[in-house]
Amino acid sequence: MKTRLRKDRDIYFFDLEGNLDMSGVDHLQSFCSNKNLKKRKIVFNLKFLFFVGSTGVGVFSKTLDFVKQNNNLKICCASSEFEKIFTNEGLDSLLFPSEEEAVLSFSNNQEIQTERDGLSFIQSEYPLKHEGEG
Repeated sequence: MKTRLRKDRDIYFFDLEGNLDMSGVDHLQSFCSNKNLKKRKIVFNLKFLFFVGSTGVGVFSKTLDFVKQNNNLKICCASSEFEKIFTNEGLDSLLFPSEEEAVLSFSNNQEIQTERDGLSFIQSEYPLKHEGEG
């Protein structure tokens, strides 16, 4: 799974790409624990994230819940499989069909104050594991 973080004004966008697997979720969880990403407006874009099975889903949901506790979180472009999971986890109020709609929803919620810092772009690639690789 690849993770790319980009910033536009005061909103941080996590673009997730590839297969949802346990190792990628673990990497994402440590990435999200970064103290520079607290009290932020964050959008997880799942347009290119593929659901492969239940492996990693629980940890992924807990990661999103952790991020939600410390930030103003939105999720966009989720497949129907992910939408079902987020609905079961009680995260359906965070779902938006497009990145634009997720961004617009922040204008209705001004609770989070953002800080200016030097973090403008981070890219982290966690390679996909293919069958037969160890």
